Amino acid sequence: MFRLKKNVKRPHFLHFPFLVGNRNRSYFLVSLVFLILIGNSFFGCVNRREKIQKLIHELALWQEGDHRGYSRITNALIRIGKPAVPDLIKTLKDENYSNRYSIIYVLSRIRDESVIPVFEELIKKDKEPYIRISAISSLSELSSKTQPIPGVLIDALYDEDANVRENVVRNLANFGPQAVPVLVKTLLEDKEPSVRKPAAWHLGYIGDKSTVPKLKKLLNLENHPSVRLKVSTALVRLGDESALPVVLQFLKHEDASVREDTIWALEEIFVYQPALTSQIVFPLIDSLKDEHWTVRRGAAFLLSRIGCKSAIPSLQDLLKDKDKLVRSEAKEAINKIKANRAKTSFGY
Repeated sequence: MFRLKKNVKRPHFLHFPFLVGNRNRSYFLVSLVFLILIGNSFFGCVNRREKIQKLIHELALWQEGDHRGYSRITNALIRIGKPAVPDLIKTLKDENYSNRYSIIYVLSRIRDESVIPVFEELIKKDKEPYIRISAISSLSELSSKTQPIPGVLIDALYDEDANVRENVVRNLANFGPQAVPVLVKTLLEDKEPSVRKPAAWHLGYIGDKSTVPKLKKLLNLENHPSVRLKVSTALVRLGDESALPVVLQFLKHEDASVREDTIWALEEIFVYQPALTSQIVFPLIDSLKDEHWTVRRGAAFLLSRIGCKSAIPSLQDLLKDKDKLVRSEAKEAINKIKANRAKTSFGY
């Protein structure tokens, strides 16, 4: 039988003439692994950079209406995250405002606070109101609500475009009570009702009852019906029941859009001040006879939420309404009330 001789070293699979001893072989293996990792990291960075640039290029060529393609590209960039931020910021210089808007959307979803100065610069200097609005929303999302309101948002309340100012107001509510003085000032000074309306609504939303005296004063000064409706609704929401008759009187306003807004204001009161429900039920039943179909439909919907049994006869009359959507809403409201499936049933 063949036997190996003793004391004869078998060849190692990594045996090289210049490697002598176990220590040298260990150094060689560690170095080899290190070089492999460095190589993978380098080529990985190169491939990732190429992927980012390719996605940004695809985003620039994206055709409006291709929602699936848009989601694929933006989600891919969002998944890459912070490494994509430098290239995305460079793309904000693109003349195409639609492409800039898409880039702002991606940056806001990556949620990297290093882009806050970029958003502030866009709010100050970009010529497109559409872009300034998007940057305002993104800055508001990224800003810490425990810190003071960014000065650039306060300055944007004097933007020449009313849509920009309106967007600032809607985002200021996210900063809570510290936004109250700014919103009150806007309600007093801004010339556009479209800006004052959300300012009033958000004062009710924030819920700072110390604003009630100021809102009462503003209610006496305000002439625009839609803004008066929002101010009076905010007062009721803050606990001032004396403002409820002011809200209810708008159910008789000559403008159908104001009457429709009043229905949704009453829904807000029903949700946040349920003790006042008995005072809004019968005015709502009267609104089932309104000449405008959106008001009739809205009243039927809200009465079904309340669970008002007294409204069933009037709702049955709406089953013969000339408008199909009103008939459908009335039928659903009757079924909900009878089956007691409304969220709250007061039995009025």
